[in-house]
Formats: sequence, C-alpha cells, structure tokens
Amino acid sequence: MQRIFALGVDEDQIPGIWELRHPSPTLWVQSPHNVLDLFLTHSSRLIYCTGTKVEILAVEGKDPNEAPYGWDEVLHVPCPFFIKRTSGVVIGDSLVLLGGEKNPQEACQLDFRTETWTTLSPMREKRITAASVALDPHTLLVLGGSDLDKTFSCCESLDVRTGQWSPSFETLPVPLSGHAVTVYDDHVYNSGGWDGNKSRGEVWRSKVNGLGPWEALSSLNIERHNHGMMGDSVGGLSVVGGRQQTSFGSTEIVATETLSLDGGQGWATNVKLPFKKVWQATDMK
Repeated sequence: MQRIFALGVDEDQIPGIWELRHPSPTLWVQSPHNVLDLFLTHSSRLIYCTGTKVEILAVEGKDPNEAPYGWDEVLHVPCPFFIKRTSGVVIGDSLVLLGGEKNPQEACQLDFRTETWTTLSPMREKRITAASVALDPHTLLVLGGSDLDKTFSCCESLDVRTGQWSPSFETLPVPLSGHAVTVYDDHVYNSGGWDGNKSRGEVWRSKVNGLGPWEALSSLNIERHNHGMMGDSVGGLSVVGGRQQTSFGSTEIVATETLSLDGGQGWATNVKLPFKKVWQATDMK
C-alpha cells in the first residue's frame, strides 16, 4: 500500500509530520514547521531539514497507535550551509542538499551510513526553492528555482560518481519555483509551481534520459505550489496539498487531484483532506 506523508496542520490546529492515511491520518511527529524548510522520505525514514539541522525518524517497526514520536537522530549541517528554501533529494544511501537563500549555488551530501558530510561541486546556477529528483541510483536532476531577482526554467543534472554538473535536459516551458517533480516509469513529471507572480497549474513530462522536449499534459484543476506529486500503483499521478497564490491573495489547498495516464479525461479533484494546511507531500519509496 502506498504511504504518503506531508507537513501538515490538521483541523484541530495541530502541526507536524502526518501520514495521510484514510480515514484517520497519523501524526508521527508533532512539531511546528515552516514551508521554507525541507521534508523528504526514504526507506522508512522521515527526514526534516531546517536551518542547520537534519532530523530523522525511522517509522519501520514503530506502532502508529503510539505516535507521535520524537526524532531518532538529529544531525548538524556543516557551516556555513543553511537550510532555508533549499531543495533536496535522497539518492542511494545519501541525502543531497541543493541551494537555498544563504547558499544558492552550493551543494552538500550526507552519507547516512557514516553520518559524514561532503561538499559537492557548486551548481551551474544559483537556485532557491528549486525542485529536484533522483533519475537513477547515480544521477539527480534539479529544475527551476529562483535567485530572488528572477525565476528560472533551466535544468541541470549531477552524476554523484564524478561530481560533475551538466545541462542534460531541455529547459522547462516556463520559469518555475516551488513546483513538484516525480519520476514515474520512464518519464520525469513536473506540476504546478510559482512563476514569480502567481501559482501555475500546467503539467509536463520528459523522458527520464533527457532526450526530447517537455510534453504538455492536462493542467491541474487547481493551480498550486509547495505541493507534492507522486505516481500510484494503477498507472496514474496524484498531486496533494499546496498553496495557491493569485492577485486576490493566498489560499491553502487541501484537495488532492488524480490523473490517469491511459488517455483519460484529465485531472479529477478528490475529497478534501481533513487539514488546514498540507505542504511538501511525498510518498515513501
């Protein structure tokens, strides 16, 4: 069964890291959080990155009925790297942190086995609130982001074996930050995002090998950024949560949408989740 986790605030105003289980969500860690922080999952780990800390909880073997739990580990990021509007991806048995407000071009890697950090080659562009995803066990892709003055559409990939960055993908059709990216079957999918003025709803995909242009799919029913996207087990995609910003103001989005990739009728909006806020949703891989 697919397990989806997110930063959330429920209808009783309880903040923390939630598993979006139906019909009763599970609060695994109760703590305040910020949309400017970074949340990831991998191999039963919940990974919350904020400021100078990486906090980890292994949920395997833990009884959800006894939740919430405290963190199993708190690791410190080497100075001067600071996590704020930083992107990140788990690749192999390591965590890679990318950019952010105070270190927009920097990258560093945490080896989970040895709990040691390595400084990686700087990215080709300065990036804040970019999206990133693992393409294979050795390669990650970072897409879009901003540098406070403008929003980017360019992409670059890193081979962690060589430490070399390369512009291996076509640029995104529009500049974006705060967008959601996932790899499903042989494609990279990109949804939503912030273009510097408003939230977007377009969805594109590209071959995971980077060959060819981005292909437009049906747009989301609700424009959003700071959301999550994942493939499911029945040949489709889901987007979860996020925030919508328009000229009229900001709205928290707690509805999910699903898309069948077999040529269906576009995105279907599902029942709203029992939350006030849902950010950075991700499935456990």
